[in-house]
Amino acid sequence: MAQATSSTSETIVGSTTTIVETTVEVRSVAPGKTKRQIDNLYPPKSHALQISKYGDTSVFQWAEVSTVQIQSPYDVIIKVSAAGVNPFDYKFRKGNYAVFGKVRFPLVLGLEFSGIVVAKGEKVNKVHLLDKIWGTIRGGCYSEFIRVNTATEYGVALKPTSISHIEAAGAPIGALSAYGALVTLGELPVGDKAEAGKHKVLIIGASGGVGTFAVQIAKVLCKAKVTAICSGANAELVRGLGADKVVDYTIQDFTADDNDYDVVVDCVGHQNDFYHKTIPLLKKKGTFVSVAYDNDDDKVSLGDLTKMGFQYVGRKFFGARKYRALYGVNRKDFSKLVPYFERHEIKTVVAEKFPLREAAKAHEKIETHRTAGKIILTT
Repeated sequence: MAQATSSTSETIVGSTTTIVETTVEVRSVAPGKTKRQIDNLYPPKSHALQISKYGDTSVFQWAEVSTVQIQSPYDVIIKVSAAGVNPFDYKFRKGNYAVFGKVRFPLVLGLEFSGIVVAKGEKVNKVHLLDKIWGTIRGGCYSEFIRVNTATEYGVALKPTSISHIEAAGAPIGALSAYGALVTLGELPVGDKAEAGKHKVLIIGASGGVGTFAVQIAKVLCKAKVTAICSGANAELVRGLGADKVVDYTIQDFTADDNDYDVVVDCVGHQNDFYHKTIPLLKKKGTFVSVAYDNDDDKVSLGDLTKMGFQYVGRKFFGARKYRALYGVNRKDFSKLVPYFERHEIKTVVAEKFPLREAAKAHEKIETHRTAGKIILTT
């Protein structure tokens, strides 16, 4: 039977560091495991990769911290096995989004994870100790342990046994971004409502973290004909994901392609260029969807926000074709995608793996914009 004990602990989750007095549920023993075995998975001290200021990769600090504790009866504590690396991570580290408000340092980056439940609140009924969980939260995944409130975080689920922690950790953000671009904003039908080959999709940057999922979702969920744009070096990879046609942008002019696309998805950025080049390729009721933005390696200023606002309004209401921009993911859509991963109909393309404490190398790699698939951190 669970007992309650009061303790004071330092908690580091996302971008906050607080000292809290909390009542922690002593973990009941999972079947086949002794209490000592469970406790060995949940030490009082652990490590997190923190940043104490904005800057280059030298701002990372491998810090010993007090392991996160239960604060709500709906909380679970997860021992992180792997975490995904996304462009948002390095842009945030550099301070590109500082204009949106102050943050409390030190903070821990990371939006997606896969790991094992080592503690849970008394009102958590659908998740059990030692369950394997994956998903996306609002930050803090570059850590050996994270706390997830199951009542407020919608982007988490039981990990399918058919995929590894590494595959799982690299999936949520990219897959949700692709789903949002194609289905939510692109308005493509899915499942039984989709007719094979009826819609045509052009994906720019098809070999990247979002692009690899966009190819698969367009093909598997939307049953569309997919034309993928990438370098020749990644052509076979993208074709293997289901693309019907692959255009090597280094030697081919993709603007000479057909002009009857229903949706164009820009996963690269510099959409001032791609937007104007691909508008003639869209049907009159077609939609251009931007997943990335101009100057994505520079700090966003108030002037940039104003410019983006006018640009969005102008294209949305006065453009020759429909224009949409993806500004975030809907975590509630995650449950819709889980079965496809479980059946291996959608998979994560893993570009490279790094130990968590070597995240600086991972960030340097992703900043080259030359990765095919996702970069993963392992604990």
